[in-house]
Amino acid sequence: MFVEGARFDPVGYRNSFSEDERELLEAVRDKVRIFTDVWFGRRVAPVSNILVQIGPFRMLRQLGAAFGDEKLSVFEAGPGAGYLGALLAQTGHRYASFDVAQSYYLWQSSLLQVIAGDDFAEMAGWAETADFPDSRVVHLPWWRFAAMLTRTPIRADVIYSNSNLSEMSRVSLRM
Repeated sequence: MFVEGARFDPVGYRNSFSEDERELLEAVRDKVRIFTDVWFGRRVAPVSNILVQIGPFRMLRQLGAAFGDEKLSVFEAGPGAGYLGALLAQTGHRYASFDVAQSYYLWQSSLLQVIAGDDFAEMAGWAETADFPDSRVVHLPWWRFAAMLTRTPIRADVIYSNSNLSEMSRVSLRM
């Protein structure tokens, strides 16, 4: 994965980055280092998890360019470690996501808050009757998303889901 030109085709990964991509990866990695040091007393720097999100990030960027929209609105189901959302948020895209895994959800919330700052809304503590936030980056708990299925206020140019359907339980699939 780290050898120059190495490829991992299932996620469109190729170890060859533009200067802009390198700067983006470093910016997100630096923010993660700082916040993990402050919040957890230990610096952690993402490596492979963030790198494999470059393929989907490139694809979304090209999709936006093809349709004349530099900044997409992306909704992601099951973002895992959350680095695609972090890359999108860091570059000014609108982004919303939900996850059914509690540990991932807690990490994603922290990560997105650090990346998006004041333009982030965490909906886990919101009243059920509250309007959908107008924030550029929104994080929904799965039960809020499930309650919105028939009347969702979420509007997105792209709905993205990768490698999570086989991980869902029967309860999740009914949602």
